[in-house]
Amino acid sequence: FSPDGKYLVTGRTDGKICFWEGQSHKHLATQRGHEGLVRGIDFAPDGKRMASIGDDGMIRLWDLAQHKQTRSFQAHDGHGFRVLFLLDGEVLASSGEGTSVKLWKASTGEALDELDGYSRSIERAAFDRSPDGRRCASINPDGRMYVWDVQTRERLCNLDLTLRAFVAALDSCVSFSSDGELVAVATDANLIRIFNARNGVQIADFTGHEDDIQAVSFHPSGRLLASSDKAGVIRIWSLPADNDGAERQTTSSHDWPPYFQAHAARAWSLDFSPDGTHLVSASKDGTVRSWSGRQPSRSDIADTADVRALAYIPHGRELLFAGKKRLRIWNQQAEESHRFDQTFAAGEHARCVAISPDGRLCATGHNTGVIQFWSQETSRLLKRLVGHGKAVEQIAFSPDGQMLASGSWDGTAKLWDVESAEQLAVFEMPPHCYDVAFSPDSRLLACSSENDAMLFDVFTADRIHLLQGHQNTAKCVAFSNDGQSLATGSADRTIRVWNVETGEVKHVITAHRAAIYSLAFSPDGRTIASGDGEGTIALSQISSGQFLFDTEVGKGIVGKLQFSADGTTLTAAVHDEGVVLLHAPGIDSNNW
Repeated sequence: FSPDGKYLVTGRTDGKICFWEGQSHKHLATQRGHEGLVRGIDFAPDGKRMASIGDDGMIRLWDLAQHKQTRSFQAHDGHGFRVLFLLDGEVLASSGEGTSVKLWKASTGEALDELDGYSRSIERAAFDRSPDGRRCASINPDGRMYVWDVQTRERLCNLDLTLRAFVAALDSCVSFSSDGELVAVATDANLIRIFNARNGVQIADFTGHEDDIQAVSFHPSGRLLASSDKAGVIRIWSLPADNDGAERQTTSSHDWPPYFQAHAARAWSLDFSPDGTHLVSASKDGTVRSWSGRQPSRSDIADTADVRALAYIPHGRELLFAGKKRLRIWNQQAEESHRFDQTFAAGEHARCVAISPDGRLCATGHNTGVIQFWSQETSRLLKRLVGHGKAVEQIAFSPDGQMLASGSWDGTAKLWDVESAEQLAVFEMPPHCYDVAFSPDSRLLACSSENDAMLFDVFTADRIHLLQGHQNTAKCVAFSNDGQSLATGSADRTIRVWNVETGEVKHVITAHRAAIYSLAFSPDGRTIASGDGEGTIALSQISSGQFLFDTEVGKGIVGKLQFSADGTTLTAAVHDEGVVLLHAPGIDSNNW
């Protein structure tokens, strides 16, 4: 990002440089830059000039407003790795295939000096400058970090990082905080160390990456650090308070999840926008992605430990809960609930609940195989069906409101006419049917069984697709909002996303360490939420099939998940623990 956030610039492996509008990410221009990879980009403090360096060893200067090159000169005989503006933009520093950092007059390209003492060339990520341009930090391949005063050429710090010799500068990266007081160093041991940039005192260590760290970047507040690795994972770290216990600034790590899967390949560059609202990442997978993260805030609803199922009432902010003895409606805005007058019959516990699209009719499925219809307005029991020989695991109204589907432990899924309560069809799903879901157009019914899921035509009762691939019980199913994809969650700990038309698998998502019991698509169709048997909810990106991040809401089975209509709240029923509300999406991304 340029210092004012007006521009974002990306360098490509084909030597081209792309200019983007910083906020909207609108493409502005693509210019031929270097022969080979663009290795480094930096902006002058005035935000009007930019420098780039590449495999051709050239430093090229650019006018940002015109998106055009204004000057170039040969800086290194071999590859150039990093270029930085120093001393109010008057001096350029560059590293390349050599044993020194070279200093240049930015206006003319005249060689000024060299910072010596390196045993080998310094790679791109192992070299950075302080925001005021008066100090620079670099990692020597012998495993030491130097901090230089650019004006006096004096070494301010000489720190032994205890890295493996000769690979340190290849597998390490360094970054200054926005106030220049801290420097972060990521090492070859997947360890991040935070130092005081003025005296070299070590402040903190962070571990957690399972693959080589590629980049580190401080949030403008100085309270957060982002890091990326070879597997495409980004982690967000919360920095300790200042030595006197005061917070550096007000930004909280709760604004971001602790980690998320950002790319399908190594994420080798990171930068926060100057206002701190976005993080951009560039990857070997060919995409640049902009992330806006907000760790969901959580609220727990009291006295809901017996709730096994829930559903949002259409056209409002109310939730319908099914407990062991009765139904109740909870008003999210008023944070209060009222109970239905009638209780369930003795021994008939509700295992599932659904509400009609018009919000007038509720249905409950019970452990005895009974299905009951209730008036949402009067809370009175309207109909009672003896529908199955064993427990009813799941029920669902069709989006047109004319049908109800039920899945049972008796190994069948059944289709019912809502008006007449007449049975319309029976689908064999031995030995147990765990979940049912209608397509948005009400024409298809998805059912899950042991290792398989099936798609049926509800009008002909014909099976359209047998969806095989899970290695254990397929416990839950969910259609995307456009009806083109079906997701299945399994005890094999994977989510499979299927093409509804062809029956072919599009993505296999690995996001859990325990069996998956519930699924829900976000209203915008971009994210799928999944709940497992150990109280964890994960969010994954539909378009790429990539796991984003997870959050723990309890220790028990997350038996039901549902988004509010506006997508701002995700509600979870955790068995024997209660109902949890997660407010606002955890992370959003745009890629281009």
